[in-house]
Amino acid sequence: MDSQPQNLQPESTLPPQEAVPENVERVITQEPAQAQQESQSEIPKPEAEVNPDVIKPATVKAVVWEEILAKGYDAVDFAQFLANYQREVGPANGAWTQVTLREAIAKFKETHNPEFDNQVMMTSSVAFKPTGQQKDNFAPPSEPIGTVEEPVRRKTLDATAAQEKIFINKLELSVLNGQDVHIKIDEAKVSKGGMFSGVDHVRFTIRTQPMGWVVDRKHKDFSRLQTALDKLFPGLAIPKIAKKNEKEKFGDESIRKRMYVYEKFLQYCVKSEDIKATKFFVDFLSVDDRKKFTNIKKTAQSLPTINRIQELANTTGETPIDTTPEKANYAMLVETYHVQADPIFKDIKNLGKKLAAELAQVSATLNEISNRYNVLHNISSGFNSKAINGKDKLENVFFELHTMLRQWGNSVQSQSNSVKKNLVCFYKYSSYELNAFKTMNQNRLKLQCEYEKFQKDLYAKKEKLFASGDFSKWDMDQSKIRNVPKDDLKNKEIAFELMLNKDNLQLGQYKDSYGFSNYAAYSQMMKNFETQYEAYKENFGEFLSKNIELNSHLNFTCDAILGVMRGVEVPAN
Repeated sequence: MDSQPQNLQPESTLPPQEAVPENVERVITQEPAQAQQESQSEIPKPEAEVNPDVIKPATVKAVVWEEILAKGYDAVDFAQFLANYQREVGPANGAWTQVTLREAIAKFKETHNPEFDNQVMMTSSVAFKPTGQQKDNFAPPSEPIGTVEEPVRRKTLDATAAQEKIFINKLELSVLNGQDVHIKIDEAKVSKGGMFSGVDHVRFTIRTQPMGWVVDRKHKDFSRLQTALDKLFPGLAIPKIAKKNEKEKFGDESIRKRMYVYEKFLQYCVKSEDIKATKFFVDFLSVDDRKKFTNIKKTAQSLPTINRIQELANTTGETPIDTTPEKANYAMLVETYHVQADPIFKDIKNLGKKLAAELAQVSATLNEISNRYNVLHNISSGFNSKAINGKDKLENVFFELHTMLRQWGNSVQSQSNSVKKNLVCFYKYSSYELNAFKTMNQNRLKLQCEYEKFQKDLYAKKEKLFASGDFSKWDMDQSKIRNVPKDDLKNKEIAFELMLNKDNLQLGQYKDSYGFSNYAAYSQMMKNFETQYEAYKENFGEFLSKNIELNSHLNFTCDAILGVMRGVEVPAN
């Protein structure tokens, strides 16, 4: 299955030292007197006036690489901006420090956007792996990954590291994308298994418009589709509507429920442009040749589980990473809402079951009464056929009461069916969606706790190492500190950036894992309130319309019968 086309943005391979323009370094590291007026002679300062925090060339390169080049900004634009900034609002006496340099960078980012087409790769990575039985969610590795072979390419949204976008694989659009797709499952047939055709099973007819596709799929096909989507889209809340080993049930009631749930599931899927771009989903709806589809299913079964964020794919080719507390707080607010509302939804579903059963019993009782009037009509008719005088005037009355009660019973049964569909099945499927969001938020919470704990422990570890002053235990990347003066390592901010390189990489993994999950939960929960509103309008609009129609039909029948009874013709004596 060709599920993840590699339509990636081109990447720069310039190493950090060669990528930083010389004019950037020259503006910042020139002597203070030159920074004020290059034509003046150098005016030496007394040693006591020298600022020990004045930035060093190696640090300039590291900071510019990290904040400008690695985040996709144009180096030439930054050099020009820095020269103007130096003349207009540069630090006093031209004495640049890391603080003033970062202030200038922040100002630059306020008026400039990254050049994404020339995105320079970062040197951190994200490595996910499934935890326990929850294979549709991500967790970071428990050990540092060490050497990074495939860096994550980043697209920064703003100057805060808590909000970023990461480039991933880009899916090619399918015929479904951009279309208002309607799916209907309106038929189900029990297919008998033979000697070579397997066990008995139910096949559900799926109609997809406006494509005009008609296919039939069995229970296990829906199970495979669900599993495939879980693997391909770990950031989506995929409802768990089909258990792989669920025993087939062939009763009419069971089949109707599954028709409803499978239809809602497919309608849920076509709301996602990413799912609509997936080859297996398109094949699921369009391939009517059973042998061909069997081969397609085998390919889908071999889909690997996504272990790294680079392996993700969607229609935009990028995914947000967001660790801001606003997103987390919203997810927790929604979780509280779900915890409070879920028991009420279950109560409504169970009461709906009770109501449907009671209506069905009322319908059966009305039909029984109708049958009794039919018997009375036959008795009366038989009597009148033999009697010459004193005929029974109730013959036609019995018949009209039989007809009215039969119509009434049928109407009440239709109401019972409507309750089953629009209350019981509706909230049954809603529970599948709700459980998917619960699982998503549980995973988000787990990743948040892991990220914050690791971050806290790492900071404490760095504090201890910095206080010791023993550089040999700092585990620094030698390529980064080769040109860094030892005095710079006495600066806590610089030291913390350089020490414990492997731990820093692992912290990045935890951050990206959590940031991906945090934004995914937030965005889908926001979207779900909109889709639920539309679902309620459609479902209960149908429910009310159906009951109005049934009541109107019953009223019409009763009026017609009443008219007949008022003008009933009594058999002549």
